[in-house]
Amino acid sequence: LGKPAVHLRSSSSDSSVILSQTVHADPYRGKRVRLSGALRCHEASGAARLWMRVDDMNRRTIAFDNMQDRLVGGTRDWTPCAVVLDVEEHESLRLVFGLLLGGPGHVWLADVRLEVVGPDVPTTGQPLTPMHERPVNLDFGE
Repeated sequence: LGKPAVHLRSSSSDSSVILSQTVHADPYRGKRVRLSGALRCHEASGAARLWMRVDDMNRRTIAFDNMQDRLVGGTRDWTPCAVVLDVEEHESLRLVFGLLLGGPGHVWLADVRLEVVGPDVPTTGQPLTPMHERPVNLDFGE
């Protein structure tokens, strides 16, 4: 790509390497935000991925995507990747985002952008499982 890149390397199959940044949600409240970049992998037997989450005023995660259904691995040239989330207008406190390499291998990340996009760009995050007031299905009968 000819641009500066970050390089993460892991030699352990039992750990993950994470690069992250946290920003205030104020400029993004009520908007749809895309984190994008290009990933390049070398012998990444684990999974490389971008990830982003939105936390609320109580520091609970209210939106999340870690590319679980779009993992990048093996040895591959620069691959465009993106995660897109809605930032709730009234409750959002911060955005936390970054790069994750699970397991051994190398990953490079370049051309990173965090930008507001229109409603025509679909979100990529999965709905969060709602929390219950009490434990449910502890006997796995349901």
